[in-house]
Amino acid sequence: MTYKSWDEILVPFYESADGKKIKEKIKEARSKSNIFPDGPKTFRAFQETPIVGMRMIIVGDEPYKKASFSEGLAFHTTQVYRPKPLEVLFKNIWGTMYQFQNPDITRDLAAEFNWMYPTNNLLPWAKQGVLLLNSALTIEEEKPGSHIDIWAPFMQYLIEKLNVSEEKYAFIFWGDNAIKWSKMINEARHFSGKTWGVESRVFPQAHDWMFHARTLNKFIYDYRDHIDVEGIINEFKTKFQDSMSPKLLKDNISFIKDNSYSVINYHFLNLTTNEKTSWI
Repeated sequence: MTYKSWDEILVPFYESADGKKIKEKIKEARSKSNIFPDGPKTFRAFQETPIVGMRMIIVGDEPYKKASFSEGLAFHTTQVYRPKPLEVLFKNIWGTMYQFQNPDITRDLAAEFNWMYPTNNLLPWAKQGVLLLNSALTIEEEKPGSHIDIWAPFMQYLIEKLNVSEEKYAFIFWGDNAIKWSKMINEARHFSGKTWGVESRVFPQAHDWMFHARTLNKFIYDYRDHIDVEGIINEFKTKFQDSMSPKLLKDNISFIKDNSYSVINYHFLNLTTNEKTSWI
């Protein structure tokens, strides 16, 4: 089955007995306690990432337990302070996908990390086809795990529907509550990665799976001759010419020129928060 919109999946659940029970439980919870995120943002993940073009599904545990941080997308926040789960996520992606692309030259890794992750805004990921989903779509203020059981019927229904899709998806389950759902995935069709922390290599594994499964091959080959390498080099010079030695700057620029095709393989999903790092 191929879905053309989220309504094909979500509306039948909203109208089901399980859907109505969840609605009543959340309504009652909001009448007694502070529940995050706000009502309009509860299903924001599906609003920001259309199912057509969706490629990766990152499943976290639950929303942030403070109102100012909980915005309806897993891990995402527009606050300046970086929550620990998001810091760990960034370090995992950085350490396994970007940091070791060119181990033969001396690099200012701290400067590169800060340049690639200047904000906590993951909305560009959602717009690229990365569904940022939590195992529970709501949480009671300062009470971790408070709504995990409430949303379990929804999660089971959703994953069952996505699991039978003819599209191929890369699922990444991050955290104990999220990982419980990984056993439902048909790994003959989809990628299923499980992780808790910094050192797991689920993101490069998901990348390799997507590439070899030919999910994005046409996209890569359509664009590989249209990469604005000179534009990227100019941006790199502007950003680092004052903080890098001339030799280090030259080495990095040479690496960009010599590896433009291999680099696009790792950047077609721009898993940074600096949109200027996009290679497409």
